[in-house]
Amino acid sequence: MSINSSFLYLGLTLGSLLGGLLLKFTGFKSITILAAFGFLLALLITLKLSQQPNRKP
Repeated sequence: MSINSSFLYLGLTLGSLLGGLLLKFTGFKSITILAAFGFLLALLITLKLSQQPNRKP
């Protein structure tokens, strides 16, 4: 559980850093495009993982 929390906070920190830098140097439109790519990547990962057979422990 602690690894999950660590990566959650790492993602929040790095996302804020990346979003701030993009906003400063390229404007709001680039943040929207990056968010769309992030959404598509998450969707593809979710679809790929949902197609795998469930393993029983």
